[in-house]
Amino acid sequence: MSAAGVGREHLEDEYEVLAMDGEALLEEEVAWAVERAERKHNLRIPEGSADRALVRAAFRTALVDQARGIDGMVREGDFFPSPTSELVRKAPPAVSPRRRWTVRHLKEHLIECTSLETSWKKKIGDAVAAWDNLGFGDLPVSEVTQKHIADYIRLLRKLPSNAAKRFPGIGHMGAIELNGIRTEPYPTLSEKTIFDGYVAGLKRIISHALDEGLISTDPVTRLPKKLTKSVSARDRIFQREELNALFKHPIFVGCAGADRPNSPGDVLLNDHYYWAPLLGLFTGARASEIAQLTVDRSLCQAQIPHLHIAPLPGGRLKSPNANRLIPLHQVLLDLGFGDFVEAQRAAGHIRLFPDWAASKNLAQQYSSARVIRNFNEEVVLSVVKRDLPPTFHTLRANFKTELATAGVSRQFQNAMLGHRQSDEDPSYLATFDLVSLRRELEKATFDGIAISHLHPSARQRAKS
Repeated sequence: MSAAGVGREHLEDEYEVLAMDGEALLEEEVAWAVERAERKHNLRIPEGSADRALVRAAFRTALVDQARGIDGMVREGDFFPSPTSELVRKAPPAVSPRRRWTVRHLKEHLIECTSLETSWKKKIGDAVAAWDNLGFGDLPVSEVTQKHIADYIRLLRKLPSNAAKRFPGIGHMGAIELNGIRTEPYPTLSEKTIFDGYVAGLKRIISHALDEGLISTDPVTRLPKKLTKSVSARDRIFQREELNALFKHPIFVGCAGADRPNSPGDVLLNDHYYWAPLLGLFTGARASEIAQLTVDRSLCQAQIPHLHIAPLPGGRLKSPNANRLIPLHQVLLDLGFGDFVEAQRAAGHIRLFPDWAASKNLAQQYSSARVIRNFNEEVVLSVVKRDLPPTFHTLRANFKTELATAGVSRQFQNAMLGHRQSDEDPSYLATFDLVSLRRELEKATFDGIAISHLHPSARQRAKS
């Protein structure tokens, strides 16, 4: 037998072996092809879904057509066949699983293929989690309409803030329902949070879908109007009687312990729960700035006691103007802030509040979320009963108001608060030194704020 005849006989034997278990081999090849396609194109095609059946059928058709070509090659010796199946030639455009991608698929693809800042990743992640939780998760992005976006916003307006904490283990829809039957419903998401957070994240995903050619029109072009103007700190400012009630909270006069700061008791706190609000009121520092304070930048023993607000290595402040010196008001020194700083130094701490945990956002370094949330949701709400309750950030507004009421000029206010100077001042105004800053700060006496009971000797007497 010639070499060609031996070769052909071998091919026929191989083909017959494959044919005996062809169905199982075919299914194995189809499964392998689908798995490769999912990895290659970042697909998530659910088992048992119509989409997966469509993709499997396309690969099966291609493999069957390939087998027929091999059959012709073996039996007829034609080793240069051309595809004859019209289905195979048209399979790629006819089967495009990416057109069935959901918002979550797009989020994963966007994060994988694009360099995003941590803040944007969180914003997009929150937007997608809410989208899924509110019942839109299975909707292909190609079918998302303007009505879906409007419904998304409508439901977000009913969602209580901090829903996961207030209704643990309950989805968004359940939290909306449970909050609606409460005698005193929890406050819902603000318009700023909805539009600057959730909607902004969703728009970024939709924009990616347009860039990828998955949709041709943008369903987010016309959004429902915001219901109210954004609420500013001045709308929430503490009244004198509210501050006086605030400073009688267990955190300041005696609690059950560091693990139970909101319950009355005999433990006098001398930590972040106690000092952070006092720093906010008497220095105007932002929570993120207080979070990055170090012992060495809390200069209570200097000729002019002051704080140096600056970012930690790798951290950041809100703006370049935020890097500044703030004189320490005599009230803080009388309350024993200097002793607290020295105690932290003696304990070997670098940061003023070492218990504030590292943030997931590396640029922000350290998060004050737990302490600030407790202040906003437990401490404040225990003494303030109105529709727009103050927050930790409101203390900054109180500080500015005290300066303005005492006749401190806007330029000095801006310097102490870390705001940009206005008009021609940035071009002509020199940096204020600590002497002039202290002189202006001393004009603010904080009259009417009753805190004499917080002096160290008074606290000890009350405890004994």
